[in-house]
Amino acid sequence: MGHGQTTSGTSRRSPEIFLPKVCVHANPEFWGWPGLFKRDQAWKGPTDGQGYGKMDREGVRMRLGTETLSVNWWYNPDKRDFRLRNEALRNAGSVGDILRIELSHGSGGFDYYVEIIPKGTSLFPQFAALCKQPVRNSKKTYGYYSVTSDSEDVEYSQIQ
Repeated sequence: MGHGQTTSGTSRRSPEIFLPKVCVHANPEFWGWPGLFKRDQAWKGPTDGQGYGKMDREGVRMRLGTETLSVNWWYNPDKRDFRLRNEALRNAGSVGDILRIELSHGSGGFDYYVEIIPKGTSLFPQFAALCKQPVRNSKKTYGYYSVTSDSEDVEYSQIQ
């Protein structure tokens, strides 16, 4: 997570959080991949090894604190990652924080619950221990875990 390009005299980059492709491919159902994504019909660029070109999932409702954000998700095979685009979501954390995402099944008016676990807080070591999967050529790690309660199974994803 970061604040995009801020070099004097240049445009600020789009407000995006970058998810390594391996995170989504490790649990595609969690992300709705590829079923909830729509092909970009205007895309003329290349496709990836699985035949996917640019794909979008628009208006994903993500609850951050007390606010439900409309977040656009997209995949571009040229970029080799998935991106979550929303200014408030990107600005909620800092580089090195953990992005914890809970699948909510939409019953509360949102699709995912999002929490930022800041580096240096007492909860950080607990959640960092769950981010055991390395991302090749990156300092990022990720993990999935689920918790079973009396009423339902809840699935979580984390990216550090």
